[in-house]
Amino acid sequence: MKTNKVVQKYARAIFELGSRYDRLPHLLDEFHSFVDIFYVHNPHTKLHFLNSSDRLKFVALLEESGFSKLFCSFIRVVLMNQRQDILPAVYDAIQHDYAMNQNMTKITVETAIPLNPELKQKFKTTIEKQLNKKVELLNRVNPSIIGGMILHLDGQVFDSSLLSKFNSLKKHLLENTN
Repeated sequence: MKTNKVVQKYARAIFELGSRYDRLPHLLDEFHSFVDIFYVHNPHTKLHFLNSSDRLKFVALLEESGFSKLFCSFIRVVLMNQRQDILPAVYDAIQHDYAMNQNMTKITVETAIPLNPELKQKFKTTIEKQLNKKVELLNRVNPSIIGGMILHLDGQVFDSSLLSKFNSLKKHLLENTN
């Protein structure tokens, strides 16, 4: 639970910095790149093995690579406090806070085959009107559902897949034969 509070404090700090300097979308892009490079594509990178001097050199390299001074200052504080392991969680938290601030929501729709661009846009527009929010729509392909869709929205799952209908029918038939 303590880690969660620390994550929220760091997320709030960078959110407020980005908002104050009108750089929040840019900071989010930088944070995404940073997490992608050092945690997704290179999961064996161990920033906590760096000593204090090397941490400062690392931040200088980030700045030379094009990361903003604001983002590098944030990373410097995190590294000097030896909190580098929570950076992916901080990124997730700030993404969530930003989405809430922008009246956005992320929706995942599982389908047996990929949605074509026109259908995806229609679906997105319909959901945006229903929810009165901006929507980021992700399409996850899951051939095992056979047809229909499974919608993941704000922690809820709406399953209208053929697989679930077949399973429901099977359960109903088995209950009535006993």
